[in-house]
Amino acid sequence: MRRPHSFLFFIIVGIECIALIVIGRFLLFRYLSYQKTEPIPIRRDQITIPAGNILKHFYTYKPNQSLLYTASFMKGVVSNKTNADGLVDRFDYIVPKPEGVFRIIAVGDSFTQGIFVKTEDSFPELAEELLSQTSGLTPHRIEVLNLGVGGYDIEYAAERLRLIGMKYDPDLVVWVQKFDDYYLINEQMLGARGSLADELLSAGIPNVSEELEKYLTLPYRLREESVKQRAIKSAFDYQKSRFMAVREFYRGPILIITLDDNDPLLSDMIVSLQSLDRSVYSFQIQDEIARLPDAHPNEDGHKVIANAVVSWVTQYLMSPKK
Repeated sequence: MRRPHSFLFFIIVGIECIALIVIGRFLLFRYLSYQKTEPIPIRRDQITIPAGNILKHFYTYKPNQSLLYTASFMKGVVSNKTNADGLVDRFDYIVPKPEGVFRIIAVGDSFTQGIFVKTEDSFPELAEELLSQTSGLTPHRIEVLNLGVGGYDIEYAAERLRLIGMKYDPDLVVWVQKFDDYYLINEQMLGARGSLADELLSAGIPNVSEELEKYLTLPYRLREESVKQRAIKSAFDYQKSRFMAVREFYRGPILIITLDDNDPLLSDMIVSLQSLDRSVYSFQIQDEIARLPDAHPNEDGHKVIANAVVSWVTQYLMSPKK
């Protein structure tokens, strides 16, 4: 009488084991697939040093290429396409600016560029599309150009605006700013690459020079070193001076957009900038920004930023005091 029960018991145990193996293999496959997806850094063959730049380590994107990005939290690869002028944009824009066009230049770092989302899903392109559908605006044709580049600080964003953005004759500059845009100084960080290479080579790590020449991305230790070399307050003061230097070549309105995780130091900085220049405006997004695990906005996050831009621009253009 006990044998049937024993036999049934072993059958149940066997089925459970098979189920566990199947589930385990499925999860292992998903895990390994996830782990194979590594970040693709900015490659040196994708960037160029534009003529006339005044910084030692400044870079911009080359024209007409696909910048490929992926990460461990993503499935597959996302492409950012650059246009004929190296802007992360699907469209080319006429120079000089046609009559009757209101032109907005979006500057900033990877949050503006739209890293990890398709080019058409970045907030500058979304804002341009939404503004084109908004009735009652004068002028009727509004363009939004994306000058965002991954890894930029305030100084580099300002330099890109000077070198590339000004020929487009902007009527408004939209600048998404974050805390690290002020306290990380690219001229220090990128300049430290040489000393890091020497240190790694002395430690016997092979192919260091090749890797450093191949990629622009920096280890976090360089960011830490940047903070050590210049106190946060000093870094903020330095970047503040770089922001104000924009007025040497652009006198129009600047809209600073901050996100839902705005830092008090950044808030104080923006108040200070506005006290010095009445043409500096600010808009803090109160809605929660949908983000990827590394804090970059995802597609929904870019929609929130685009809606904020459209809301402010619509009010600005309809205001008799513009």
